[in-house]
Amino acid sequence: MGRRTILPVVLTALALSTAACSQQEAELTTTTTVISPSEVTSTDAVSTTTTTDAGSEDTATTEAGVADYQTVVRSATNRGEVLWILIPPADYTDIDLENLIRVIVDRSDAPLDGINVFDDADALEAGRVDPEARTADEQALVDTHFLVSLVDGAVIRYQGPFADLGDVAVGS
Repeated sequence: MGRRTILPVVLTALALSTAACSQQEAELTTTTTVISPSEVTSTDAVSTTTTTDAGSEDTATTEAGVADYQTVVRSATNRGEVLWILIPPADYTDIDLENLIRVIVDRSDAPLDGINVFDDADALEAGRVDPEARTADEQALVDTHFLVSLVDGAVIRYQGPFADLGDVAVGS
């Protein structure tokens, strides 16, 4: 009689534990997007349209450590959008950054030609300056705070402090 009484209690506890874990996992993957008015400019010389999102914030929860990101600038090219992303400064790993790129690619409604991820707003602005026109201070900011990029919509390229890690194909 004792075993028959304990078994339902154990099974109930196991079911409640499983339900709690499932609910916790669902909370970890919640996404919020706030969209605010944008300023749009166009340049014909390079066939791009640049949208500056003043204060727009795309929030991505990833399993690997990048809690949120902000899309600062969107540029449209003939091959898709190029996103300029700002993330909070932290001690990221290459896996954190790779997962962030994959999350952004997966969540994008439009084809992406490129993504540039920085952990400093001034460095992001310096990164948008033509490399040949950058000052030494701007280049130092880019070298320190440009972390990862998506190139040609298919290759994750580690930058700055992660540059020695090379490239990873998005499909791999």
